[in-house]
Amino acid sequence: MKNKINLLFLLSISAAGLGLYWKRQQDKNREYHKKCLYLAVLDDAIARLELEGKEISGKKIRFPSREDSLWYRYELFLQMYAKEKKIVSDVIRQSEERLRQDKEEKNL
Repeated sequence: MKNKINLLFLLSISAAGLGLYWKRQQDKNREYHKKCLYLAVLDDAIARLELEGKEISGKKIRFPSREDSLWYRYELFLQMYAKEKKIVSDVIRQSEERLRQDKEEKNL
């Protein structure tokens, strides 16, 4: 009887530990998705600021709707940084700096 109680106690402690681990992983994953979405917004803003109104081979550059563009970029960044999740924060910092510089150059 005592062995069954000890076994149940160990199983409940293990289940609680796994639950906490799972919750922590979900929080990290949610944060990663937020960062990728923010990076998509930054990248879209940079591209539109730098390329809007310009021409390549005589053809004016046109952008898709923001909704389509953001969705594509978000999915792209999720795939690009899936194995290197730690560098997303550095990429965001670089993109924020680039956007700031572009806005200063354009006097926005």
